[in-house]
Amino acid sequence: MRRQERGKRTVECNNSYEDVDVLRLLDHVFLTTYFIPKKPKIFISYSKADKQHLEAFKKHLNVLKRREELLTWDDNDLVPGEEWDNRIKQHLATADIIILLVSSDFMATDYIWEEINIAIERHRRAEAFVIPVIVRPCDWESAPFSIFTALPEKGKPVVNWNQADEAWLSVTQKIREVVQQINNK
Repeated sequence: MRRQERGKRTVECNNSYEDVDVLRLLDHVFLTTYFIPKKPKIFISYSKADKQHLEAFKKHLNVLKRREELLTWDDNDLVPGEEWDNRIKQHLATADIIILLVSSDFMATDYIWEEINIAIERHRRAEAFVIPVIVRPCDWESAPFSIFTALPEKGKPVVNWNQADEAWLSVTQKIREVVQQINNK
């Protein structure tokens, strides 16, 4: 700000010795901080046995992603050579919305229970929304995440719908509402 008052736009970078346009950088920081809405990040937890449900779900989220209303992440986004456990926990710790694709295989996976516990704790600290999406019939009502409203409609499993696309559309519409709620904060 002092440089702006003095009419000086640039400052010499200590590393490259090039002049850096400070005012342009400040404008960018100001705009991105106050005027460009944040894209909510979605973390998707699922069992490998439900990969087809994950792919169907992601297809239905594509409109929101193309409109740049949200970002999604699941373990298929891991890059070879990454420390997968750290990367998963990093995305889980920074997600605005945590989706649990629930099935008996999901509930039988030990690693997923770690994710569930982290998700519930982040919800308790008001850091993230946790949304169970019931993909196959299972005893999810006994699980600790049963405190959250499940999708689609009252936790009716996706596979029990006459048309799975109708179930996924219902899920996507509700997630859009949560995204809008986050953006209106």
